[in-house]
Amino acid sequence: MNAIRGIPDLFAGATAAWLALGMVAAAAAWLLRDGLRLIAHLRAADQLIAAGMPERDALRTAGCLFWQTPWYRRIFRRYPALRA
Repeated sequence: MNAIRGIPDLFAGATAAWLALGMVAAAAAWLLRDGLRLIAHLRAADQLIAAGMPERDALRTAGCLFWQTPWYRRIFRRYPALRA
């Protein structure tokens, strides 16, 4: 009888582990996407700097200053348009 009562406890632990793994995977995917967008914006800023624009203006124009805010404030904000 106790063995049958112990089965839901086993599944509850596995469910919690899968939920935690899913949350970690979602956070890693968001951070990867965020980093790849930053790289794209930095490359656009490099092109503007190579064209003769001052560095600060190029970073602002390319939208790179968006990443100076903390990640928890950027989660629900729209990404800036990529301009090069």
